[in-house]
Amino acid sequence: MPSEYTLVAVDVSGIQDYIFRSNNLKHQLGASELVRRATSTWVRAHLPAPNNMPSDDKLLRDKHIEHGQLEAEVLYSGGGNAVILFSDSEKAGNFIAGLTRTALLNSPGLNVTVAHRPFTWREDGNDLGAQVGELLSTDLRRKKQSGFTHSEMLGLSVTADCEFTGLPAVGWDDEGHRISAEIKAKRAVVDAANSRLKHEIGISDQECVLDFGDFGTEGESSYIAVVHTDGNRIGKRFQALTELGLKNRDYIQAVRALSQSVNEAAQEALKTTVNAIRSLPLVDGKLAGVVPVQNGRLPFRPIVFGGDDVTFVCDGRLGLTATARYLEAFTHQTLDMPSGKEHPTARAGIAIVKTHFPFGQAYHLAAELARLAKFFNDDGRYSTMDWHFGINGVVSDLQTIRERDYMAWDGQSAHLLLMRPLRLESDSSDSFEWRTWSNFAQLVSELQNESKYPRNKVMALRDALRGGPETTKRFIAARLLEAQLPQIPSYTTDNGWIGGHCAYFDAIEAMEFFIPL
Repeated sequence: MPSEYTLVAVDVSGIQDYIFRSNNLKHQLGASELVRRATSTWVRAHLPAPNNMPSDDKLLRDKHIEHGQLEAEVLYSGGGNAVILFSDSEKAGNFIAGLTRTALLNSPGLNVTVAHRPFTWREDGNDLGAQVGELLSTDLRRKKQSGFTHSEMLGLSVTADCEFTGLPAVGWDDEGHRISAEIKAKRAVVDAANSRLKHEIGISDQECVLDFGDFGTEGESSYIAVVHTDGNRIGKRFQALTELGLKNRDYIQAVRALSQSVNEAAQEALKTTVNAIRSLPLVDGKLAGVVPVQNGRLPFRPIVFGGDDVTFVCDGRLGLTATARYLEAFTHQTLDMPSGKEHPTARAGIAIVKTHFPFGQAYHLAAELARLAKFFNDDGRYSTMDWHFGINGVVSDLQTIRERDYMAWDGQSAHLLLMRPLRLESDSSDSFEWRTWSNFAQLVSELQNESKYPRNKVMALRDALRGGPETTKRFIAARLLEAQLPQIPSYTTDNGWIGGHCAYFDAIEAMEFFIPL
């Protein structure tokens, strides 16, 4: 006999703006924790009993709503989304009211949208996936587009502004700064964010970086790497599940397995990256004798994690190698699909900027670099990465900077100085096979050998590259570098270029920001 249920979707939008609108790391950590709670802790708190969510990160699989064992069954939760099936519309309504009230009171400024639709469960039905797809793609989008908008009357009577948001202040933080309700809410959950980091990634309280000032050396011009990574074709995999026409219970099992495997893949990749950094030798209080460890704090901090989108920050000299290590570890994981196990891929953008550079700008630069890295791909088959060194600040858009600073002019034509973006893997059937992380890392490591390549001679090569292929060819022919330039296996160049891309400029620029893991 058919059962009448209610299908509910919870979505958190504007996540990046909410998290990165402040330059304060504690505010970002608290914001990330509030985003997570909106689709986990608060969802669980307002579910009717019995349900299948005993903890934030666990869903029971042995009890099913269609067998009358549950009043609410969470299909999946994570990455800013949650989908739940309720036994009746009244329970769904009570859940929506409770969740949205909690979000309004505990996370000012966070956009939480909830949509619902009736669903008829039939014993032999296979339409749950299609209904979930409609709920997410149509109902939620319509809800967002027609959502209630209002203009708050802020600053009436005599008020003081928050020093971080410009909103009316409601109190002071521990450093005596005026803070708004939004900042107060974010600061209130920082300890919980640190506990989660310890529980899920294994970074202890003593190792947790709590301030961007913990990166680099005090009194020196220090750099951080802001890294944004995004899984390739993850959304399409979820969409594919809705289009397979699986039996309703089979769909629930499949979407839940995929969601869990995506979360686990990113977690394991972060753990691998952390362990790789920990394994660096500590010499005179510095990792690899270069990166200072202040008060025992690890120069690596995940800010956003819990899905395929991951954002972390680390010492600028670890940015490239830590990102490559993360991507490599991520691609070694497997995702659960009905057809079997699949290896995921991802793209990453790395913005290496001065420690006190506006963080929001650095994040958006990293996200733009990740978008560019996606283009150097073949339908998500490869993991790719791109980066930018914001040594002198970023005052122009990325395209303008690259057209201005990364083109070699020989008086007649322009030649691209970039090797990036890079692929983590190579493909012998592709003409761009040589533009890989392993080739790039090998070039950097060889050029860092000052006994073989004196620094002043390498800088002279960089200047020759700016003059174009012919100038570089004359430089190489004159053997101004005593040693032969390092070559990429299976490729030779007498002018520094392979095809339309320069083989050496990126490697030279990265020498000061490259510590092998």
